[in-house]
Amino acid sequence: MAVKLTKNELKVQKDRLKQFQRYLPTLQLKKQQLQSVMMQVTAQLEQVEQQRRAAVAGLDDRFRGKRQLPGGQAPGDPDPPPPCGVRRGEHRRCHRSGVPGAEL
Repeated sequence: MAVKLTKNELKVQKDRLKQFQRYLPTLQLKKQQLQSVMMQVTAQLEQVEQQRRAAVAGLDDRFRGKRQLPGGQAPGDPDPPPPCGVRRGEHRRCHRSGVPGAEL
């Protein structure tokens, strides 16, 4: 921006400087408030993340060593549990004949 060397331009520049000096403290205070809020939110986020990690670690410990998922399905097994409520091994025995509950 080129600076004009006139009285009117000098007056405009002085007015802008006064306005800037008048509002600068307010802007600095607002900046400090925003930084404070950001620090609080960051601390809360870290706390929630630690709680999440602890919960996941607790679940890992709780389910370590268990080989079946709810419903009697083994991990990685593509077959879903039978819809009739019969256990997995019994399901294949009784339903080959086409009659539920009929033994082979």
